[in-house]
Amino acid sequence: MHGMGANGQTTIGVGMTGLVFLLCIAALFAGVFSWESQARGEALGLRPAGLLSWLASGNWPAKVGAGLLTIGTGALLRYLMLNVDFPPQGKLFSGVMIATALGGCASLFRSQPQRRALYLALVGAALGVAYLTAYSAYDFFHVVDSLQALSAMFVVACGATVFAVNARAMSMAVLAMVGAYMAPAFALSDPGPVAVYGYYLLASLLVMMMVWLQGWRPLIHLSFLFSLAGGVFFGWTQKFYTPAFYPQMQPLLMLSVALHLCMPWVEPNASGQHAVTLWRRRFDVGYFLLLPLAALVLMLLISPHVHQEGVRSLMGLAVLWGLAAVGQHLRFRSGAWRYVGVALIFVLLAGLLWFDDLPWFLVGVVVSCALLAMGPGLGVPSSLDSLLTTLAVASAAGYLLDVAFDPVMGTPFLNASFA
Repeated sequence: MHGMGANGQTTIGVGMTGLVFLLCIAALFAGVFSWESQARGEALGLRPAGLLSWLASGNWPAKVGAGLLTIGTGALLRYLMLNVDFPPQGKLFSGVMIATALGGCASLFRSQPQRRALYLALVGAALGVAYLTAYSAYDFFHVVDSLQALSAMFVVACGATVFAVNARAMSMAVLAMVGAYMAPAFALSDPGPVAVYGYYLLASLLVMMMVWLQGWRPLIHLSFLFSLAGGVFFGWTQKFYTPAFYPQMQPLLMLSVALHLCMPWVEPNASGQHAVTLWRRRFDVGYFLLLPLAALVLMLLISPHVHQEGVRSLMGLAVLWGLAAVGQHLRFRSGAWRYVGVALIFVLLAGLLWFDDLPWFLVGVVVSCALLAMGPGLGVPSSLDSLLTTLAVASAAGYLLDVAFDPVMGTPFLNASFA
């Protein structure tokens, strides 16, 4: 070990990376197979995907043997990578050939409906190998530059999208979009905000197309997670949410928010009255609440001055939600008041930022009581009544304490704020 030197350590590092890649492909294969092993036509819910029950039942010796075979194959390939001197171009070509071979094996089961899960799992593994080959060509072997690597990954995502739509397989669509959204993090060495979020806009348009063609609503949540909500906690994109990038990021964020507001409308046969599962309803409510919250946080993060650019951005968001209310009414003839309520909240927040000397506690009392009074018409759930009541009482108490300790001439409540 001590005499191995830098080249030996590099070889071991590449070997370990290769083993990690193999494990990722195996996990991808198992995940797609587990997902697609569910009964055809079953409504998508957030129940366990079936992998645990699959592991705990059936032919156990066969499953143990398959696991040992996978581990042995990975160990063999790692040994070959460590001990066989193979040029980088040959390794990349082998990645292309492995992806092609997996695709060829999958085509053998294309016309067998009872083997659909295996067919899609093999295609998923082939797409995973294609993604990792494009990534390796850029990061490990430096055969292509960052733009070419990103283009290659996006081409793979587009191919996976076409396959997912033709095969009516949402698992492939999820795989395609996860790979597409993660590609900039791995394929761009020093990206700017326009490159990253312009790319994300293209990926979100791809999601909208699949929602329009197949009605795969979970892809809307996936797009929101990576392109908007992910900006709050993804470390590599957080650096763009600074006032220095305000001129570039503000219009990109507006376009992204507008795109995600429109996505639920393009779903075929969508209706505000159709029956949905409990978990889907919860996800839709969460999406409706988190979209304006994420837009608010991101807009304030990039605003150099919240009393100027921040106010203008919030008024722009209010306009977007106002237009969304019109679109919701034209599309479904119901549910528009929810969007009007969000638009009014943005206007109220913009006013609070513009007039920074307003009595905040009094505003809290007025807003809480207004939501309690007009909540049923605005679509506010009745389960929030107790929370709004608590907020109103707490705001009133805080307001009274505030004006009591700021009197004029020593007389409590004799001040301009209370008036």
